[in-house]
Amino acid sequence: IRITRVNNATVAEESIIPLEVEKRYNDQVSYGITRILKAGSTGILERTYDVTYHSGVETARRFVSERVVEEGTPQVIEIGTAGAIVTEDGKVRPYSQIVNVLATAYSTEGWKSKHTFTQTLARVGTVAVDPDVIPLGSELYITSLDGKEWVYGLAVAEDTGSLIQGHRVDLFFDTQEECVNFGVSDALVYILK
Repeated sequence: IRITRVNNATVAEESIIPLEVEKRYNDQVSYGITRILKAGSTGILERTYDVTYHSGVETARRFVSERVVEEGTPQVIEIGTAGAIVTEDGKVRPYSQIVNVLATAYSTEGWKSKHTFTQTLARVGTVAVDPDVIPLGSELYITSLDGKEWVYGLAVAEDTGSLIQGHRVDLFFDTQEECVNFGVSDALVYILK
């Protein structure tokens, strides 16, 4: 004869709520310097379950509720960005030089050849430059003068052009319509390290 004892119990389990980190970028602090402005703390979360045991062995578990036992506080850190740019996706990228340029736009829409001077396929992120000002192969980050009106973003200097002389760049767009909409604009080119 086998006797199975069935017991039910309410079980509460605690787990740690991970520390939240709030980043503040400061262009007055050197790139690579990170400081904690405010120490944070983790929180505690309690989950309650109804548990069924057969002869002391757990056989079933049903979630009942959860509650925050202790609220965490975010840690605030300051990240130095002097000599670096913060990209749209929040990455901090150091640069070696900033070049003020006149930006225009081009597309290969309707062209037979879709290749650049360096034999790569022209695509969004391809930029035509004067190699005497911006070396071919340079990784770039390009924005309007204020960095807010428009952002072209990450790009690579892979093309040249007969009209691209001196402090001028030509930004690739997929269509002629996009080129017309972009027009001509003063821009900042960050030459990334």
